[in-house]
Amino acid sequence: MATQFPELSPTARQYTAAEWATNSLDSQAGTTTRRLWGDQPARASLTLTFANIADDDTASILQCHYDAKGAIDEIDFDAETMGTASGLCDTDLKGFVWLDDFAASDHHWHFVERGGVNVQSVGLGLSTVTCKFRSELPGS
Repeated sequence: MATQFPELSPTARQYTAAEWATNSLDSQAGTTTRRLWGDQPARASLTLTFANIADDDTASILQCHYDAKGAIDEIDFDAETMGTASGLCDTDLKGFVWLDDFAASDHHWHFVERGGVNVQSVGLGLSTVTCKFRSELPGS
């Protein structure tokens, strides 16, 4: 079951591309053997920051985290959240991290297991909220 993330536009976004599952072994002679596991990269990460948002918006993010049972349920994002991030983000990035269409695969976004949502009060009725997500392949 997927939980819908609130329709909020982040003020900043940080994305770390998915990695290929590999192992490497260095021999005493100095050669390296690498092993590739699987045919798709996984474990991308995404951090969304919502600066100076009202308490109601903060509560909606916390409710989403609660409804998703932390890192258990998949998170669905809308175009506003994954779009231009108030003009701060390159829209070309959207194609890589938006919804389930990541590199022609089917990545699913979840809150990270620890520290998925961080709330910092910055003034009366205002907070800066940071949300951290990771992607998984189905069945991973």
